[in-house]
Amino acid sequence: MKRIIKMQNIVLKHRKNDTPYKRIFEKHIKDQFDISYSTFNEWNGTNAKLQLEKLLAEKEKQKNLDKRQLELFKN
Repeated sequence: MKRIIKMQNIVLKHRKNDTPYKRIFEKHIKDQFDISYSTFNEWNGTNAKLQLEKLLAEKEKQKNLDKRQLELFKN
C-alpha cells in the first residue's frame, strides 16, 4: 500500500500540469516502480490510504487480542 500511495503522490504532482497519464507513466513511474501500464491504472483506482488505515487498525486489533490471550494464562 505504501508503494501505491507513493506512486499516486507522484501522479498527483504531475497531473496539476494537465499531463496525460500515459506520459506520467512513461516518464516517472515505469522505471521507478517496474510496473505495467495496466497495473499503473489499477493502482490509480485504489484507495490505498483507506486500505492502509484498515490494515494498520486490524494489525493493532490483533496485537491487542494476542496480549489479552497471553494474560489469560498468567494466573
